[in-house]
Formats: sequence, C-alpha cells, structure tokens
Amino acid sequence: MTNIPPINQSALKVAWKKGWRYFYASEIARTVPKKPESYFAVGTAIHTFLLEPSKFNERVLEIPKEVLGKGDKKNTTAWDNYEAENKGKVLLKPAEMQQVLACVESITHHPAAMEILAAPAHIEQPITADIFGVTAKGIPDIAIKRGGVVVDVKSTEAVDELEFKQQIKKYGYDIQAAWYLELCSAFYKKEYTNFVFIAVEKQPPYRCRCYYLGGDYLRDGREEAQKLAAEYARRYAANDWLEDCDKNIILIEKGKW
Repeated sequence: MTNIPPINQSALKVAWKKGWRYFYASEIARTVPKKPESYFAVGTAIHTFLLEPSKFNERVLEIPKEVLGKGDKKNTTAWDNYEAENKGKVLLKPAEMQQVLACVESITHHPAAMEILAAPAHIEQPITADIFGVTAKGIPDIAIKRGGVVVDVKSTEAVDELEFKQQIKKYGYDIQAAWYLELCSAFYKKEYTNFVFIAVEKQPPYRCRCYYLGGDYLRDGREEAQKLAAEYARRYAANDWLEDCDKNIILIEKGKW
C-alpha cells in the first residue's frame, strides 16, 4: 500500500461511473477540467450553515445586486473585481442565498435531523486509514461519537423515497456509505455500522427527509467498494488503465443499467 497513493470514495466512483481510463485522466493525469466551485456553491453553503454555523457569515457571501449584470449574470467588471476581492469564499446570487436559507429552515424543522445535528460528533474531520487493501482517505460530514453512526447531508432535487433510491443507484451513495463506515471504524477504533442521510430539496417545497441506509444497500456498497479498491491497486501497480471498451466493439443491450 505504501507505493499506492491514498484514494477517496469520490475518486473511485469516477471509475465506477465512467471507467478506468477516464479515472486516470481525471484523478491522476488531471487532464479533465474540474467543475468550478460555483457549481457546488449552494450545497457548500448549506453544509457550512449546518456543520460550521459560526463560520457561515465569514465564508458565505451574498453577491450585491449592483455587482451583477442584467438577469443576475456574472458578466460585469464590477463582478470580476468583487470575485477577485473575495477569492476563496462561497459567493451566492440573492436567489441562491434564499434557496440556502429555505433548505436550512426546512432541516431545522425536522426533529430527527436536529437530534442528529445536536449529537456530539466529529464534524468534517479529514481522516485516513488502511481499508479494503488500500490507504483510504475521506471527510465524512458527521461521525457521531456514540452509537456508531455516520451522517451525510445531501442537497438534492427531490427527497421522495422512490426518487432517493434512484439517486442511490445513480450516484453510488451505497458505495460512499460503506466506504465511510469502514474508514471511520478503522480511524476511530470503534465500530461504525449505521449510515444516515439528511436529504433536503433545493427547490420548493424544500422538504427534508432522513433515511437510514438498509443492510442490503450497505452489503452491496461494501462489495462494490472492495472491488473498486482492489482494481485501483492492481491498475496503479501495473500502470494499466485501458478496458475492453477502449480496444473492442462492445454490445449495448436495452434495459441494462
């Protein structure tokens, strides 16, 4: 493991979604442009408000209307100057700030969510440990000190159970959960077995739902995380990032995910 760089679950999910050649370009060669920080601004602001509220006013700013162009576009000299003056901060348009505040208000009216947020916990603590045969790293949102629970805050388009199940499948949230449970168990030297999502809609009516991830999800996520970690270690050692689809004609069948 010492010759293989530490890896996080979000990077491995790049390989899970797009394949190992894309993973190499994105995570190792760094030739794939990263999404701008503004893409994640609303989610980052919600996390800051909930997890580090004392730092919200310092880190998150509402862009003055006079700085923006017509239709609140970021296309003025005043905006360029404002952005340069506030480099490193989360800059939100007025409508985005209202969106953040609505999401936070919804979460604060959910009793279970507030009970979770009030529990003594490790908050956004970067941690590293050897799991699944590799050196893993990550920053779990919340690792509750008692009860073996890891919590993740998700700002999303919809929180209905069916919709959220589809997001688990689409975005590999089960992989993330299994990874963080294993990582927290190894790092904190205690068993973490339960994973909870605090999910909030980024659009009206801004509903909040809290979901435990069931054992079948955790089992499948762990299995996939183990496979990804082993394949990463193998491919890194061999410097081999090509797949069959990079060399051969591949059959695509209707109905397969």
